[in-house]
Amino acid sequence: MFSNPDAPLTARQRAAIACLLLLIILFGAWVELRGAFLKRPMTDLGVYLRAAYAVRTGGDIYSISDDNGWHYVYPPFFAIILTPLADPPKGIDRTGYLPYGFTVGLWYALTMGLGLWGCHILAKALEQTSTIPSLRNPHPLSQRWWALRLLPFLVLMPAIGRSQMRGQTGLIIAFLLCGMAASILKGHRFRAGLWLSAASAIKVIPAFIFLMPLWRRDWRMIAGGMMGALITLLIIPMMFMGIDKTIDSYRTFYAEVLQAGIKGETENIRGGELTCITCTDSNSPMTIIHNIINPDRFTRPREAVPIVRWTHWVLGLLLTLLTLIAARWRGQRLISGAVSSSSCEVLFLGQLGLLMCIVSPVFHPHYISMLIPLVSVMLFVIWKDNGYSNIPLRWNLVFWFLIIGHVLTAIGGVFWFLRDFGLVLMSTLILYGAAIVLMFRHCRGN
Repeated sequence: MFSNPDAPLTARQRAAIACLLLLIILFGAWVELRGAFLKRPMTDLGVYLRAAYAVRTGGDIYSISDDNGWHYVYPPFFAIILTPLADPPKGIDRTGYLPYGFTVGLWYALTMGLGLWGCHILAKALEQTSTIPSLRNPHPLSQRWWALRLLPFLVLMPAIGRSQMRGQTGLIIAFLLCGMAASILKGHRFRAGLWLSAASAIKVIPAFIFLMPLWRRDWRMIAGGMMGALITLLIIPMMFMGIDKTIDSYRTFYAEVLQAGIKGETENIRGGELTCITCTDSNSPMTIIHNIINPDRFTRPREAVPIVRWTHWVLGLLLTLLTLIAARWRGQRLISGAVSSSSCEVLFLGQLGLLMCIVSPVFHPHYISMLIPLVSVMLFVIWKDNGYSNIPLRWNLVFWFLIIGHVLTAIGGVFWFLRDFGLVLMSTLILYGAAIVLMFRHCRGN
């Protein structure tokens, strides 16, 4: 694809980028139609905007629902920062509020832009901090420059499409994790903790990545994370919601979201919406094992039996331990000069980002859109070892299997069994295994 990485783009490559841009625009039009002009909005964006309305009017962010009857299941911080985009319930005077259709389009453009920007800032940091002179500071707009900024996005495009189609936060989290990765590469450890705390304050599962500074005993990153958490989880909510309402919100969030998610409780409204195995498109090990045990999707129980839940947590623990072993306790040295220790740290970060998806009791396919840091650094390492025009077949198969798995399971219909029995999970585990191989080959000290 890139026979001469330092040369400008060929006419065919420029045409391909133009087609990608056109595809993004056309897909945005479809997302706008689904989210704003159907009788039943096919988007999760309304959940966030309705919670933002509750913040704006002093209501309860966890009791209000969107037009589909769905409830907010994120920390208060996200609803607070979305108050400029708040959407009131039907029948309420909309004076002072943006038109809902405009907000749907703005959200798509904003999140897509953040995803592409995240690819750029991480690619730039990888290039600037590379120990290989030929990889540093490539000519702007050369084939090499475009490759590291667009190919991670293309590999994850089906998952990104699923996230954007649902109005989800995947690309926002990906952008924040790219900012964290770029800060690590540049040695800004405190700032990296701030980026991670922002991601965790929006969607809880990135908090899993705090294993990285804990394992590394990186006190500056931990301090940044603690400072960011204090600001996003306590100071900002208390400023906008007041102390009493903040306390009440966190009490509800713990009891009906966190606890329900961990235990699989479906009795309360939010727990049922979040963790009901037959009510949501989840690809966690727990869900796939449950589906295999109960192959008939029409009579499948709503909750997994305890042994299935425990199997899920044990598998997650084993994969986490394997990742920590591959990263080593303090190991940031090199076997050779092929890969900088900082690149290995980004690989470690990316692996934990992948594991946060697998370990989560609810693993929606669109979660994979958050893996831009992992795919970016994997491609960077593979290209260094093999060149931009000679990627081994085994690595191509890893990425293509991920792409095809998401495309087929997004179709549904005759491919329902692929969704129920774990094609997305399988492709994710293969990506995990490939990244572990890179960590053992390049990032372990002597």
